[in-house]
Amino acid sequence: MSMKKTSSYLIIKTKRTIKKIVLVIAVLACLNSLHGQDAGGSNFVVLTRNNNFSLLPDSASPVISPSDRESQVVSTIEELVTGRVSGIRTVKSDGSPGASYSLQLRGVRSFRGDNEPIYILDGIVLNSVWNDASNTFWNDPEDYQAAHNILSRINPNDIAKIEILKNADATAIYGNMGANGVILITTKSGSVNGFHANVQTNLGIATFSRKIDMLSGNDYLAYQNIVNPGNALPFQTGAPVDWQRDATRTAVMQNYYLDIGGGNDKMRYYISMGYAGNEGIVKGSDITQASIRVNLDRLIGGNSVFGTRMLFGYTENNMIQATAPYGSYSLTKLMTKAIPFESSADNNSIVNENPRNWIDGYDDNSVQYFATPQVYFTTNIFKWLQFKSVAGIDYRTKERLRWIGNEITRGRSVEGRAGRSNINAFTYNVDSRLNIRFISNKHSFTGLGGVSVNGEFLSNKMNEGTKFFNQDLRGVGIQLAENIFPYRNLDWNNNYLSGYVSGTYTFDQKYTLSATLRKDKTSNFDESWNDLDYYPSVGLSWNVMNEDFLSGQQIVSTLNVRGSWGRSGKQTILPLDLSRAYITGVSPELEVENGMTNYYDMRWNNINTQQNIGIDLGFSGDKITATIDLYNSDSDDRLQYYYHKRLGAYESVYTNEASVNNKGIEILLNAVLLKNSEIEWNGGASFAYNRNEITNTGADGDVFGSKIGELNENPLVVNINRKGEQVGAFWGYKTQGIVENQHLLFVPPFYNVRLQQGDLKFIDTNGDGNTTEEDYTIIGNPIPEYVFGFNTDVRYKNFTVQLIFEGAAKYDIANLNLLDNLYVSGNVWNIRENTFKDAYSGSNTNGKSPRFNAVGVKEFTSRVIEDGSYVRLSDFIVGYNLQLPMIKWINSVDLTFAARNLFLITKYSGYDPNVNSYSYNLSSIGIDNAAYPSARSFLLGVKVKF
Repeated sequence: MSMKKTSSYLIIKTKRTIKKIVLVIAVLACLNSLHGQDAGGSNFVVLTRNNNFSLLPDSASPVISPSDRESQVVSTIEELVTGRVSGIRTVKSDGSPGASYSLQLRGVRSFRGDNEPIYILDGIVLNSVWNDASNTFWNDPEDYQAAHNILSRINPNDIAKIEILKNADATAIYGNMGANGVILITTKSGSVNGFHANVQTNLGIATFSRKIDMLSGNDYLAYQNIVNPGNALPFQTGAPVDWQRDATRTAVMQNYYLDIGGGNDKMRYYISMGYAGNEGIVKGSDITQASIRVNLDRLIGGNSVFGTRMLFGYTENNMIQATAPYGSYSLTKLMTKAIPFESSADNNSIVNENPRNWIDGYDDNSVQYFATPQVYFTTNIFKWLQFKSVAGIDYRTKERLRWIGNEITRGRSVEGRAGRSNINAFTYNVDSRLNIRFISNKHSFTGLGGVSVNGEFLSNKMNEGTKFFNQDLRGVGIQLAENIFPYRNLDWNNNYLSGYVSGTYTFDQKYTLSATLRKDKTSNFDESWNDLDYYPSVGLSWNVMNEDFLSGQQIVSTLNVRGSWGRSGKQTILPLDLSRAYITGVSPELEVENGMTNYYDMRWNNINTQQNIGIDLGFSGDKITATIDLYNSDSDDRLQYYYHKRLGAYESVYTNEASVNNKGIEILLNAVLLKNSEIEWNGGASFAYNRNEITNTGADGDVFGSKIGELNENPLVVNINRKGEQVGAFWGYKTQGIVENQHLLFVPPFYNVRLQQGDLKFIDTNGDGNTTEEDYTIIGNPIPEYVFGFNTDVRYKNFTVQLIFEGAAKYDIANLNLLDNLYVSGNVWNIRENTFKDAYSGSNTNGKSPRFNAVGVKEFTSRVIEDGSYVRLSDFIVGYNLQLPMIKWINSVDLTFAARNLFLITKYSGYDPNVNSYSYNLSSIGIDNAAYPSARSFLLGVKVKF
């Protein structure tokens, strides 16, 4: 279909939809005229403090309105929701500046695709968080490229509120975008009360928060004498060194922010500028960001408002190699496993590789420019009828340049490797709708109907080269490579056309019925338009407080019972993603897999059907409030592309079925514990229980996760999706401590090798008398059953103190680092101190760790599955508001001290239990594979208000 035909089609569909909306409005207008009542009193259009761009202006979803101090101490918007709202788990890939976050709303809903909510900034649909520059080293099987956090470009100081849509009646109207939830971000506007200006500066430091105890120099030499008796070490030792301390530093953080705003009853303006420069605690990592925001609102003719929201900025991110395929090396892997001595031997030996080599010989530098402009127009047609239109784009252009030099074995083997990846990502959306409102005696009705056109375009270009005769220019000199790999280019686009209606009827301010319906069409896979689905919802609520039997009492101030049902979707497969590109000469060809030649006829769509029951409670004039929600969520994948074990080998195949169920309860509590003229004490708590279960995997049965490296010369796959189990359950050998004397007679052999005292005690799960791969079983679950948070703040005169705790419980982590750190069978790499000192031996028969040179210690077993439960004091904030009456042009000065990640309670032995090394990849979840360590930070801030 040509662009002209596509445009004509859009116009025709839009006209048809508008005709239907006008017909509905005409009917309602007739009803209104029959009643002869005023349609709601005052006009819709007024200059309010914060404009509402939500499709559900009356939504009762959780809203976070961060204080100035809360926004001041965090660096990303994800940190603003952590521990504050029930039913949300915020997971960071690792502790690196600019590292990606994953937000899980009510569990994990799919094996593939993505589980991320859609983010809407002032009515603009943002780029998908997983749309980033492709892997620059796509020809290197030993490489993994960490994802960036593309939302870090939004300055937390600009945010007025964050609304989290989880319930079915709230997400259904977002159609094919809403299956994983919707995050609505509203930025600040100017005040109608006149001019204001704020200047803010923060300075802070970040330190290494949690060190892993490895063998020091003398203990390491003693260990080598045991496992390699009589053999000379394959290296020469220099001075002993603690690589975790050597590779890290006290990092400096700085942040500067300026905002001005003001207005009157005709116009408002808000302009801000921000700059942040944060070093990472691992040498070689940092992030620099700068942005400018302009928000304007103008009242036109007393009946209309025109406005804009514009964001422009720049991000530069330098990262180190942390996560890498198992079996290869990285800086953070070598922080624990490297030989604990400075080497004076030939650096060409792999055993001499250490973090300094990676600091000197590795670059991962990216530069991004972004622009997110929006315009909106609102006008009253009648007192009961309003028209609103919002149009905007989100544009990012980014270059990611990486380099591995001769200092590193991987680079030395190819005489240097450079790679460049460029992405241009562009989303647009135009939403136009009519809002209606009627009030007549005991009856009230609000509704809307509209159309939406939105799309996403992406262009990703990659080139790579090896063998550099001169490495002085590093990655910038990629054109000097002797071996240039063929240029790769991926261009794709998604386009959607949607129509939606919503209505809410309330009788006698007690009983409310609401309903929404959305229909989407897409042109993702070719130039034709195809139906996706209808996305309906219905909700009921009962405001019990307005019943006569509760009148007169003073205890209960809010009592609202509600329930809803709805459907929403998510379509995330990329065009051509069902075919694998390969290159012959200079031309890419398409390889057809499994006989599927008509890739453009394929569809992937996740349909989420959800039921909710909830109650809102308030006591003593809402000094104490509680919100309780129960939900049951079923997600069905229409197409699945996965890694499957068939005929003894892993291969990519397809299925048309996959279903996941999440059910649980969420509780949110808030209370004013004490309040008078001098002191105020508030507290809040959130709690969520979620049960995740796979209800269908399709005709092929078990669905395995992605390969994440090589172990014992075999692909390492640690996740499995099995009916009746959690998504991404861990799959491996089950062990039960070590073999002791009383076990020798009945413990089964391992691959026909008789086990000795001190060997790992493997469990023969199939009962055949021998432990082999046939005894693989589920050994852990990566999805928490409980997520919780607690916050409290105290104000005494001009002082404020705030504490925010967050945590999760009853889940496991696959700590792949233990495959190396607990390996006691003879190689030269370092091991953990407790593994050495607690090893079973003739002189230490009480030891609980395997003996030296034990059988099976290099297998993926339950030994490397650890309890991830934790409680963290994520924020401790102290503030003082300084009044300066002698200086007329200064209103006040806010002084802030903040400590972040101040303490952590957990049994997990890695750097941080809130980790997911493979970020947005649902086929490899719950894994810690050499994750960058988390920092403990301390910050001093000054904010001058004019």
